Amino acid sequence: MKIRRVIIFLVAAILVISIVGSIGGYLVFTKSFQEPDKSFTLYECDVKVIALSTKIEMKKEGNQIGTIKGKVIRLVTDPLILYNNSETQIGYASDSYQFIGQDNHSIYVNNEFVCDMVGEWKLFGEQYKLYDSQRNYLGELKVSPFNLLGGLFDQNGEMVAMYSSPFWRKDYKVQIYEGCTFDEYSVMLMFASYYSDYEYDSSNSNNSSR
Repeated sequence: MKIRRVIIFLVAAILVISIVGSIGGYLVFTKSFQEPDKSFTLYECDVKVIALSTKIEMKKEGNQIGTIKGKVIRLVTDPLILYNNSETQIGYASDSYQFIGQDNHSIYVNNEFVCDMVGEWKLFGEQYKLYDSQRNYLGELKVSPFNLLGGLFDQNGEMVAMYSSPFWRKDYKVQIYEGCTFDEYSVMLMFASYYSDYEYDSSNSNNSSR
């Protein structure tokens, strides 16, 4: 009985530390998170999950501009494919597994390499470093704990796009600011790649807790 109580106590302590740490991480993230005083274009992403396949419908200022399809909730690595409104493939994000840290992704648009997203291990929240084909640093993508708020930053640390998602829904929004050096489809694939990792981790956590 004593061993059982100790185990229960340790599990409860780990859960409390994890929750408190995540809340603290979110508060620290939002405190240092400053939205640029620039005009932006709003993109709304409607996430639809059917079995293991996922479709993300993208709207720009209310108008449909394309769809990202793939196995967001997946058992193995799987690329995300970007289609325009004519169902023509115009981009994709490859996916390579990392045991520690988030997966790595390579972004391609119009048959051209855009960047590598290198997942980095963080105790709270998610982070990816971005590199070009010569391994030159381009910036980074960071998202807070709980998948609520995130940003895409250029190599000078200036935010060029912002990600937000309600706690109770899978859908999310992206604001791309004036002067962003990445094209809109590249930005959408970057955040979709992060979202893929997040959903995969969440589904694994839920399954392991059953």
